[in-house]
Amino acid sequence: MAERDTTITELPEPRRPAPVEAVTPTATPHHPGPTRTSSPRTSSPHAGSSHVGSPHAAGAEPEVSGLTVLAYGIGGLGLAGRFLHLWLVQQKGLVVSAGEVLGITFAVLLGVSVIGTVRRAQRR
Repeated sequence: MAERDTTITELPEPRRPAPVEAVTPTATPHHPGPTRTSSPRTSSPHAGSSHVGSPHAAGAEPEVSGLTVLAYGIGGLGLAGRFLHLWLVQQKGLVVSAGEVLGITFAVLLGVSVIGTVRRAQRR
C-alpha cells in the first residue's frame, strides 16, 4: 500500500479589498463637485445633517437623572412582582397574568409620556 502525503500546505493569504472612498458633497464656488476622502470610518452617516428644532442638534445627549433610573427600576420590579403574584399566588393563568401586567405597563408608560409632554411644553 502506498503512503499518503499528509503534509499541510499553506494557503495563500486572502486578498483584501481596496479601501472604499467616502463622498462628501461640498457647495463651495471654488470646488463645485463632491470631495473624495479615504477614511470613511471617521465620519458618521449623519455628520453633515442638521435637524432643526431637534434637542440633539447640538450633539448633546439628554441626561437621565439617577432618581429617574431608580424609579424605573422599582417600577419594573413592582410589575414583575405583580405578575408573579397573579400567576403563582392567585393561580390565574399565565396569559391572563401577563395581559394584566402589560395593560398596567401600557397605562403607566402613557402617563409618563403625557407628563413628559406637559413638562416639556412648560419649559419652552
